[in-house]
Amino acid sequence: MTKRVKIRDIILKVILIIGLGVGVYFSFQQTFPAILNSSGKISQNVYIWASIIAMFAGFINIYYTTKRDVKFIYPDLINLVTTIVALFLAQTYSMMPLSVWGIIVGFIQYFDWKNNVTENGETKLLRMDKKAVIIIIVGIVVALAIVAFLMMIGHEGQGLITGAFTTGTGLIASFLLAKRYFVAEYIFFVLNILMLSTYVISGQFMLMIIPLVYFANNIVFLVFNRVSDFE
Repeated sequence: MTKRVKIRDIILKVILIIGLGVGVYFSFQQTFPAILNSSGKISQNVYIWASIIAMFAGFINIYYTTKRDVKFIYPDLINLVTTIVALFLAQTYSMMPLSVWGIIVGFIQYFDWKNNVTENGETKLLRMDKKAVIIIIVGIVVALAIVAFLMMIGHEGQGLITGAFTTGTGLIASFLLAKRYFVAEYIFFVLNILMLSTYVISGQFMLMIIPLVYFANNIVFLVFNRVSDFE
């Protein structure tokens, strides 16, 4: 293991510990949506615990992903399944297809990464090429279609349109990452900046804590990769 990798892994462990600490704090703050007020105690508790487990699994997933380790798949699936459970209980059905898509992309990423592992156990990255450009173009068209659909059916909320934009951008980046394209992390970087800026402008500083953990991993991914990591 090179010095660079050792430093990276130490930083990632520190970020993970901080993330898990944040998770413990938010666990005590966790509440259920108002729509569950009329539900039974079991449904309310299942929602809270599903949300907590999804959060912890998300932190562990991004930890392994940043290390380019195929073991990311286990916490990733736990995160996505518990998220679907939470969305179902909260009756947020419109978001469930995105989680199902996340599971599909997760398996695509797992098999692609598993079949392209280097001698040191890390997945080999890809440079930008025509295939990546096609993925980006198709993703942009889909994202614009989502925004257009929301406008056509009469959704006037700027938040919905902004949400569609960020979701579409996230889908593009996640698929590029699944196919090992390093450019995905640049897209995630821009997306994280936009999302964190939104929280700052709206004064929702507490909501920034979890995205900051993901952003820290994003920066580590960008900083600690080098030319020899690419095909």
